[in-house]
Amino acid sequence: LNILDGVTADTSELNILDGVTADTSELNILDGVTADTSELNILDGVTADTAELNILDGVTATTGELNYLVGVTDPIQTQIDRSGIKYTRYTSNITVEPYKGVIADTSGGTFTVTLPATPTTGDTVVIVDGADWSATNLIVGRNGSTIEGDAADMTMDIGGVAVQFTYDGTTWQIYAQVGINSGAVLVSGDNVSELTNDAGYLTPTTAPDLTQAQVEDDTSTVFGQVSGQRLSQAVAANGLGGSEQTAQDLSGSRARFTVYQNTTGRPIWVCAQYQVGTGSIAAELFISADNVTFFVTGKSSPSGSNNKTGVSSIVPVNFYYKVETNVDPDISELRWIEIR
Repeated sequence: LNILDGVTADTSELNILDGVTADTSELNILDGVTADTSELNILDGVTADTAELNILDGVTATTGELNYLVGVTDPIQTQIDRSGIKYTRYTSNITVEPYKGVIADTSGGTFTVTLPATPTTGDTVVIVDGADWSATNLIVGRNGSTIEGDAADMTMDIGGVAVQFTYDGTTWQIYAQVGINSGAVLVSGDNVSELTNDAGYLTPTTAPDLTQAQVEDDTSTVFGQVSGQRLSQAVAANGLGGSEQTAQDLSGSRARFTVYQNTTGRPIWVCAQYQVGTGSIAAELFISADNVTFFVTGKSSPSGSNNKTGVSSIVPVNFYYKVETNVDPDISELRWIEIR
């Protein structure tokens, strides 16, 4: 009875021991336990036997670390096996979580797949065409982040593609895969577009092989077939300085500080020569793709008493070009030559 000396538990609390069959050594396991009633009540209903509870013997994990197991209902290996992208078909607006696979079916109309709001480095979402995006577009909402550095939502208008979005810590990077009916794909800014000849790209085509006779005598008239000789002839006829281009003196129709455009359908070569009665002269030749932003491609700045100078440059098809010099009333044009 002296064991109870100093015990403050009331009758109901002591009655908890009613029916306990543990011996003294087993009860001594509680010696030094600092858990309170609520913490000990966690064991209420536990069916683990002594061997199973002994698994905890020597565990040094903290409460917080053990709490990672709260809600775990499957073995760890089972959860690992379930990792990766899992795909679900959607036909209406959806905001996705990282590592989500979306089969976006727009057959019923355009809708928006919104990317995660607060992505972390490495987060990945894969969106695949579930119908035909070329017929009915899909919108990908950026949800506050940028896509390839662009602060705009993305329009998906190519059918049969799968697009992976991976967050690199700064922006969503895009990696596209195309299906058999997709054609070539270009990712640019806020759009995923098909490469066309108008954009300066050729979609792949298959041409039949040349026969030996066609190679030798260049008799093939089939589109896509060309021998080395015929190719050389085409380059000579259409390239800069080819057989269909000539050097033309345009001195009477060209002037400094005036913009011209190369509309010949092929590159041209421009050379302008000037002289000054007294003093020095400097000249620059500019080209521009849009008639707004010009770049210097030819420059001459002779020093000393040299009173003549010239500038020249190749001007691509449809580019604009002009020549400028220092503003000296004594400067005169010697010659303006173009190979066109």
